[in-house]
Amino acid sequence: MDDDEDHSLLVDLNTSLVLCSGEVRSVKKYANLAADSFFLKKEGQQMLFCLTRICKNYKHALPTELLTELTSTPASPSQTPVDDQSKNQDNSGALVLTESILNQTGQHCLSMVRTIVIDSPTSEELTFVRNLLPFIPHPRNIQINGGRFTSYDAELIESMVANIHFSNYLHSLKLNNIKLTSTCVNKIASLLHQAGNLHELDLSWNPLYSSVNDLVENLDHVTVLRLRGVNMGEKEAAVLGASLACINGLQELDISHNALGHGIIELANHLDCVPFLRVMNLQNTEMGEQEATAVFRCLPSITELEVLDLSSNPLGYGIIELAKHLNFVTGLKGLNLSDTQMGEEEVSALACALKDVPDLYKLDLSHNPLGRGISVLIQHLSSVPQLHFLWLFGVKMTKLEAKELCTANGIDRALATDYHVSVLFLLTFICPPF
Repeated sequence: MDDDEDHSLLVDLNTSLVLCSGEVRSVKKYANLAADSFFLKKEGQQMLFCLTRICKNYKHALPTELLTELTSTPASPSQTPVDDQSKNQDNSGALVLTESILNQTGQHCLSMVRTIVIDSPTSEELTFVRNLLPFIPHPRNIQINGGRFTSYDAELIESMVANIHFSNYLHSLKLNNIKLTSTCVNKIASLLHQAGNLHELDLSWNPLYSSVNDLVENLDHVTVLRLRGVNMGEKEAAVLGASLACINGLQELDISHNALGHGIIELANHLDCVPFLRVMNLQNTEMGEQEATAVFRCLPSITELEVLDLSSNPLGYGIIELAKHLNFVTGLKGLNLSDTQMGEEEVSALACALKDVPDLYKLDLSHNPLGRGISVLIQHLSSVPQLHFLWLFGVKMTKLEAKELCTANGIDRALATDYHVSVLFLLTFICPPF
């Protein structure tokens, strides 16, 4: 349905808008109004327009024309001529409706907005969103992903965060790459107790530094926590570890792209507090062999683990410790060990342990000097019949090894490698996706 069809339908149904000010207006044609972002509600004899979603992404532009009207100030009352009383009588139903809605329910066209998704906003668009938030009393999902090359004013971000209504309706809050300040984080931390049903919190790619400490101490109801690239260090990792006892329902933890170093050991010491953890991402966290060993020895405490990402860390010999403990996470489906300084001995140990994770679906061993370990890996692929994605970018292998990888056990799997031979060979032997 296009804009013209939407408008015709709304007009045919005599649809009304109840502005945030309480004024009632007839609906008109609005640009960028998605058909799945609103519904109509019959109130008395009139049909009311109710917005449910505000979205701006690569498919949809922000419906600024509609939103501007909804938040506009009421028109100044004018003196009604005596001979226009019949017209006033025709509109009396609308006036009564307005008074009823505002005095009894307080609802307007933005009252039912539950989802806000804004991707790569300009500063002007983010200001627009900031001004809308006070009129949205019960948001359920808020997702704002800042533009990669856009710089936002700190005052704008702080005032926007201050305008978010925290309540039991709020289930997911994602504020990525918008330059959140410590003031913002402290504000969020102080209001988390009002959002008892908040299950997903994602503040990735913001310079949070030590303000993370106050945040993680108030996350007892969160099940998904993502703090990618927030400038956490060893101390913050240790504080997070100590706080896991209060987040014992945690199912996903993503603290990748932070210089956690030895703090990972302290974090690992408390993993037994989150027995339902299913996803753990520690990519690029300066994890060495010692830290890796500490994490792997805690796998018996998180037996529900399904996805483990340890890529871009110098794990080296620590991978052998992983191989020894894979039997505790038999439901593992995704394992990323790319760029982990895995050599022939390590990949051989891992290959022999694949039998312990028969449901493994994705395995990434890219950018590692696997050497002759490739042959050992080939011999054990039958242990993982569900494996459909095997990434080996940057791994040197012989032509025979590449062919054997593709045809091993007759299982269809997507093999990704930049092993360079003739184009004809690649087209013939790189296995197609399932």
